[in-house]
Amino acid sequence: MKNFNTGGQTGQVKRKSPDQRSRVSILRWNQFSRSQFRQHKVIERITWPIGVCFRSVLRLRRNVRPKGIVPGALLDPPRQHFDRCFDVAVVGAGPAGLTCGHYLARLGYEVDIMDKAKGPGGMLTQAVPAFRLPEEMVEREIDGLTLPGMSFEYGKALGKDFSVTDLEANYNAVFLAPGLWSGRTINIAGLEKSKMTDGLSFLQSCRGNGKGKVGKDVVVIGGGSVASDAAVSAKHCGAKKVTLVCLESAEEMPCLQTEIDEMKTHGIKIENGWGPKAAPSKTKLSFVGCKAVFDKGGAFSPVFDESKTMELGFDQVILAVGQQTEPALAKYLKKEFGREDRVEVDTQTMQVVGRSAVFAGGDIVRGAGTVVEAVGDGRNAAAAIDALFEE
Repeated sequence: MKNFNTGGQTGQVKRKSPDQRSRVSILRWNQFSRSQFRQHKVIERITWPIGVCFRSVLRLRRNVRPKGIVPGALLDPPRQHFDRCFDVAVVGAGPAGLTCGHYLARLGYEVDIMDKAKGPGGMLTQAVPAFRLPEEMVEREIDGLTLPGMSFEYGKALGKDFSVTDLEANYNAVFLAPGLWSGRTINIAGLEKSKMTDGLSFLQSCRGNGKGKVGKDVVVIGGGSVASDAAVSAKHCGAKKVTLVCLESAEEMPCLQTEIDEMKTHGIKIENGWGPKAAPSKTKLSFVGCKAVFDKGGAFSPVFDESKTMELGFDQVILAVGQQTEPALAKYLKKEFGREDRVEVDTQTMQVVGRSAVFAGGDIVRGAGTVVEAVGDGRNAAAAIDALFEE
């Protein structure tokens, strides 16, 4: 791992000579060329469980084949070798960061991956419930992605321990994929006096401690996969009664039908077409009917029917209404890129607008997305980074 200078000084990283770095003979394709890689003509053998990151938990494992790929070479023992003699910094050890690092390592780059967590995997190891994605499966997939030429440093946060400017001064290219690690909340009058948490924090607690603390009567607000996972996790943690309430009708719910069926199997009641209005007491929550969630153009614009009301009792509320950038990172991104939510990139190359050697992908670009999207971003960024140094 490079001990880069964080003193604010900038400078050009000199290219290493071949004898200064370890040779990385790890290309495993029977027939492979950079042009094939960039044109997506070779089957990638990355078997991330598809769509686990909160919007489409399919519970399947498939070969990820980005758009445009046609059947190509199979994985064989190493037959070719590239040594690019360049260093790349990757921020974030989730699916996007690991994928980018994996491909760059295969192409002969030295890759340093930094993450604020204690280990790799991102949401897959820190938030997705173990009953949804067994730990041993994730470890096996990460082991398969980790190759010679990839180094890891944990407990390092972007904007706190280093800046993008620091990385630019010490690496030839940078890929940013820090993820969205803050659960969104909504303003519900009176709820601040009750026991309330966001869905992401609750899932992280369950995953990290093995079992989260829940009340006996839990209300989950939200209709996506985070909400579904939170509701089922609450049951696993000992809640006697769990009710999921969402704006959407049963047909509009963002979570999968299999997740809806699973909730019903666990005895979780689903209340469709309701929006939270207020908490008249510490143990009561009132709702109003929701007539429509989206406008004619498909934009989120809920319409409520104030004449239709419902009240539920609870001793804990879990708000699963989306994810956002952590406040500290958002403040830093605002200073660095002029935006505090998502980083603006060229969608084909994942190159950050206005920064020639900085790329970004995953949730920090798309918002909360799927593993497939993150893997695609990491792969596209790796191809674009490699193209920077074409001789």
